[in-house]
Amino acid sequence: MIKDGGWPVSEQWLAQLGGRREAAAAILTQTARCPNE
Repeated sequence: MIKDGGWPVSEQWLAQLGGRREAAAAILTQTARCPNE
């Protein structure tokens, strides 16, 4: 397991994403934002 922005992310999961890593990173970033923003 590796830590990405404080979220536990499995390397296998990242590997399966392949070229969609940037999209996943954007989703993780949005999820980490305060919903009351």
